[in-house]
Amino acid sequence: MKSRITAASTVLLTGASAGLGRHMARVLGAIGCSLLLVARRREVLEDLAAEIGPQAIPVPLDLSQPAVADRLLAALGDAGVDPHRVDVLINNAGVGSFGPFVETDPGRLAVMQRINLRVPMELTRTFAPMMVERGSGTIANVASVAAFSPGPLMTEYYADKAWLLSFGVSLDAELRPHGVHVVTVCPGPFASDFHGASGMHVAGMGRMPAATAVARSAVRAIVRGRLVAPVGAGAQVWRVLGPRLPLRLSRRLMHALQRRRLPPSS
Repeated sequence: MKSRITAASTVLLTGASAGLGRHMARVLGAIGCSLLLVARRREVLEDLAAEIGPQAIPVPLDLSQPAVADRLLAALGDAGVDPHRVDVLINNAGVGSFGPFVETDPGRLAVMQRINLRVPMELTRTFAPMMVERGSGTIANVASVAAFSPGPLMTEYYADKAWLLSFGVSLDAELRPHGVHVVTVCPGPFASDFHGASGMHVAGMGRMPAATAVARSAVRAIVRGRLVAPVGAGAQVWRVLGPRLPLRLSRRLMHALQRRRLPPSS
């Protein structure tokens, strides 16, 4: 399939300051893309942009705040960027929380819903019409292997990723006739700060692939315009197996797996 990301592409990437986003930025920068790097931490973004080169523009923005699309358009205007130039939107930013749902801080849940759900929906609603008008474009939503099954002890996160998968697959049917492809990337676990920041006992995660390798596979899937792209052998297996298992069994398996990731004091 013809590549939809080339050195001539302008890519807007959220969550670019850390984890998968940071490594995807490097991969895209190596292709030669013009990059609009969106995240909260200005200094980290500026350092990353300097590392990649002059084609990378840092766009500091706190995605947890309301009216994110309007604020992003204003930030792009301040940087002298025409939003109609965006060829590829990668909704990568995401947060998680590990532990019993009833013990999760309501404020944390609100932030999760905003970043995991509202932000990709609002940004997609902003940039998709521009792509449809142009007759080309790609929207990539970074979901997770979590989208393929229930996930006790990460109930909100798994539900958010399942929503993102359904959103992307449905939206692609609407937009593909207009030349716009929607890709849902579903990585399995990989080495990053995400697990510790979510409250998991990282030692219980076992050996995980490096974020660099996952980033390369994610970008490759976006380039190919794949509808759903599980990244990693485990994710590929679980995409097939997870939805086909009896619901009670998949829930029991995931609950047992998640309990291994509880901190020792729990």
